[in-house]
Amino acid sequence: STAADWNPADLCQTLEPTQPGYGVTLQTADALYRLHTNQDGSRVELCAAELDSARAAPYTGPGYTVIYPSDWTVIDEGFNAQKLSQVRFVPRDQPDGPLFFLVQAQAQTTLAAAANATLHDLQQRSPAPSLKVQPISPSQQAELTLTLTENSKPYRLHNVYRPAGGKIYRLAYQAPQPDNRYDQAFATFVQSFQPLTAPQRLP
Repeated sequence: STAADWNPADLCQTLEPTQPGYGVTLQTADALYRLHTNQDGSRVELCAAELDSARAAPYTGPGYTVIYPSDWTVIDEGFNAQKLSQVRFVPRDQPDGPLFFLVQAQAQTTLAAAANATLHDLQQRSPAPSLKVQPISPSQQAELTLTLTENSKPYRLHNVYRPAGGKIYRLAYQAPQPDNRYDQAFATFVQSFQPLTAPQRLP
């Protein structure tokens, strides 16, 4: 870690720094993560994630870009009944398995409404799921983590809701429990998700 000056209201520095803190770099087999903390370490923000280019691939969807594991397959599922886009990312060797990442446009216009709609839908399919809700930075992101059981097998479903380009997107990660091999890859998947900006017209 290295000492640095940060603004505690925005550790990833879109605001002028006002007090000392630390920059932390974490290296894993697949990625490099850069975190900023305040002086006493009580607040930490992930400010950048860089995947090994040999293990990561970019994908451009309708209105966004995202980085996913390069040894996975992208399945564009088109538009659902509400005419909202849905793209699934799956391991090449298990395209129909229970492990996947998902980007799904939402009909709702607020993070809370989108999370509640997902919860309602899952409760219809899986009565009384074990549930953990984690709201984080409501203006920027919300999270919903559930444990579901299907055919006597438990699954963890982590949902992150992000606003982008005037829409709400659901970024989901499902994995059989206790499989956590792709937790870091999903953190990078979420961190890399960016809205596409409209090209500037020349005068």
